Formats: sequence, C-alpha cells, structure tokens
Amino acid sequence: MVKRITISRALIGCFLFSSCSSVQMINDPSESQKEHSQVHHEHFQEGAIGQLIEQEIAKSKIEADQKKLETRVLNVVETKVEPQEKVKESQKLNKVLAKVDQEVALLHSSVKKGKSSSFELEFEEKHYSFWKKYFGSKEKERFKRFLENGSRYEKIVKAVFKKHGLPEDLYYVGVIESGYQTHARSHASAVGPWQFIRGTARRYGLTVNRHLDERKSIYKSTEAAAKYFKDLYNIFGSWELALCSYNAGEYRIINAIRKGNTRSYKELVRKKLIPKETVFYIPKVAAARDLANQGKVAFKKNKKEASFYEKGRIIEFSGRVNGKKIAQKAKISYHDFRKYNPDWKYQHISGSYSVVVPENAYKTASTYLKKASSRRSSTRAIASHSVRRGENLTLIARKYGLSIRELKRINRIRGSRIYIGQKLKVSKKSYHYYTVRRGDSLYRIAKKYNTSIKYLMAMNKIRGENIYPNQKIKVPL
Repeated sequence: MVKRITISRALIGCFLFSSCSSVQMINDPSESQKEHSQVHHEHFQEGAIGQLIEQEIAKSKIEADQKKLETRVLNVVETKVEPQEKVKESQKLNKVLAKVDQEVALLHSSVKKGKSSSFELEFEEKHYSFWKKYFGSKEKERFKRFLENGSRYEKIVKAVFKKHGLPEDLYYVGVIESGYQTHARSHASAVGPWQFIRGTARRYGLTVNRHLDERKSIYKSTEAAAKYFKDLYNIFGSWELALCSYNAGEYRIINAIRKGNTRSYKELVRKKLIPKETVFYIPKVAAARDLANQGKVAFKKNKKEASFYEKGRIIEFSGRVNGKKIAQKAKISYHDFRKYNPDWKYQHISGSYSVVVPENAYKTASTYLKKASSRRSSTRAIASHSVRRGENLTLIARKYGLSIRELKRINRIRGSRIYIGQKLKVSKKSYHYYTVRRGDSLYRIAKKYNTSIKYLMAMNKIRGENIYPNQKIKVPL
C-alpha cells in the first residue's frame, strides 16, 4: 500500500515562502478562518524519486561492471594468446560494452541533472505535476498577477544574472519568493523581492538601517541575490542544493550533508534530512518557470512599466540630500522618484549611499549630488574625538550627525570595536540651530531632520522631552 502525506491548505496557500516563512501581504486573512481542505501526495521517498534512486544505484553497478570489462579487455590484449582467440574475446566484450553504454545512456536520459548553465532541476514528478496544476488552475489568477508584477523587472533581473554568469531562469525564484512585490515582508522579517533577512542582506552589501532598506530596491537587491546564488552554487555544486539552501538556510543543508555523509540531493531526500517544505521548493520553482515559458498561463506584460524601470541608473553619493530636489533635477515627479527608490525611508537622507534616477537625467543628477557632497565636505572640517568609557560607534555617530558607515569609512574601521582613549576623526560642525515653534515636539523635529529623539536629547543635553517656543536646539545639517 502506498504511504501518503497530508499537506494543509495553509502550507499550499503560502507558496511564496522565503528562507523562513510565507509573505504576509499575500495571505488572505479570511481564508485562515475557513476549514482547511486536505490535499494528498505520495510520500517523497516513494514514486518517481524512488525510481530515480534505484536507477542511480543500477547505473553505479553498470558503470562498475563497465570498468571491470574494460580491465578484462586490457588483460586480453596483454596476454599471450592466439590472435583468433583475441578477436573472439574482443568482439564478445565489445558487444557487452556496447550494451552497457546503451543502458547507461538510457539511465542518464531518464534522470534530470542540475547544471549551472541550463538550470535543469531534479525533482519528484508527482510534486512537479501538483504545483503545475496548482499554479495553472487553482491559483491561476494570483500566479498570473505575480507574473505581471515580475514582467516590470524581468529584463533587469535576467541581465544581472547573465552578467554574473548565472542561469537567467533564477528569475522565477523571485516569482515564488515574493511575486516581485518590493515591499513584501514575511513573518520572519524577510523583506523585498528576494526575501532577504537582515543578516544575509548586510553580508551581501545591502544597507539596512534607519535611513534605508535596500532589500526593497530591485536594482540593489538583485545584485545581492546574484552574489548569494553564485556562492551557494559554488558551495554545494548543484542547483538543487543551492535552492534548498536559499529556502532553508545554508547551515541547515550543510548539517544535512554532514549527517547524511553525502552531497547527493536524492540521498538527502531519501534519508529525510531535508525539510519537506524545502523538498517541495524545487518542483515549485520548476513548475513556475515551465508554466510561464510554455505559455500555459497567459498574462499581460507591463511593457510601459518595464520600460520605465529599465531606464534606471544608480548614482553613488556622500552627503545630505533631499529626494524632492533630486526629483526636480531629474525632471520627474517625486512619485516616480519613489518608484525608482522604494528603499528610501524618508525624503531626506545623509551619509554614503546611492540613488536611482532615469538614464536621461543621470548627468544632471550626478552634478547636483557632487555639489551637495562638496558643500558638506567644506562645511564639515575634520576634527578629533577621544573615545570615552561607555561610548560606541552608534553613540559617537549620532553625536556628530554621521552615519555609522561614514564614521567607519573616515577612520578605516572594519569591525565595530573601539577602545577607551582612541582618537577618531569626526566632523567639527555637524549641526545648525533650529528655533522651536508652537506645537513642535522632539518627535516632530526628529522626524523632520531624519534623526532620533535620543540624538536630539544628547546633542542638546535635554533630560526630559519638554521643549518650549523660541528655544534654540541643535539639529543635524
């Protein structure tokens, strides 16, 4: 009797899983209160994957026999026997070897393999058929929306992967992860189209702080995703294990490899060392890719939106700038500016960051940002700060109106350790005076100047949060 497992509708409905959990914004709250319908699959140890494992075992035996036969051929050649006997023996062995080659070729053709170029994936056929039917029928409308969302960024994403020598079909991982919703957030606080958690994002060069969350930028996060995919493939050597690691975390897959004493994806599945959700992740990506490529789910491409995003160019800058002024220089609306830069949390931003503008405004915006940067440099002469007991980089950066990144860059600090008495380079004048108006509060002023209440209190030596009209307080430049 075939064993079966049951997957609740909650698991199936949350097919946009990141490395930890489902994306909040696509779950229907009303559905969670309904009684979950039951969907059955054959156990992942049996069925197609079991056949593939048996074929691999058979293939290993055949290949071993092939080596033995080849050795026998060599022995025949080296042994001093009559030429006629040599010919007969050779002909006999050649027939056997030809049959072996034919069987091995047949096995190779029946087993899907992971290749970095073609992105062919190995999975259980029944799981693949389920997800193909699910995306193509039961959740067709939602899947269609995700493909339409993704069509805005498809050329950008595939161009980045191509530049890094990766399969362009990795684009469909983004379809599964977030439906290409840049503001998508999971229960585990994974954010953006590639659903990065904070630690992984920072490891791959994305800024996540009170000013910016670059996980939301399709331009910056896709570059980080490409680097991450490349590392995962280099570590594990197959796209099956690379994608498993993307879903479950690389350390979990490394531990599975250690426990199973094998790097074979099929063996790890057979030994139940990979989580079921992660086993389903491989056919899920393959089904999404094939449905889109084969035209099984018709969707309308956002050509106008795609053209808009394809014109984006990144400018690096250092200084304090206003997003509305950049939009004016770029001759676009502030609404369009925010579409290019969903990672900006506020209108004002300071430090060493980057901004996206349309290509035809690149020179104008670059000139403006260079001037803004030079003005900041000229008004902020370098001074020295002696580290005191209890201070850290965060406190010192706030005191002088710097970002932590900028403070570390000025002082060439790689980590976050500093010591008492250490001399740090800082800016002499990092503030100007603001006159408090009636109705003002520290919260409102902090928000206006893109800083924190704690920073204003520390800068002005204010013990409580009470301020009064006409009071002069220091605020960041």
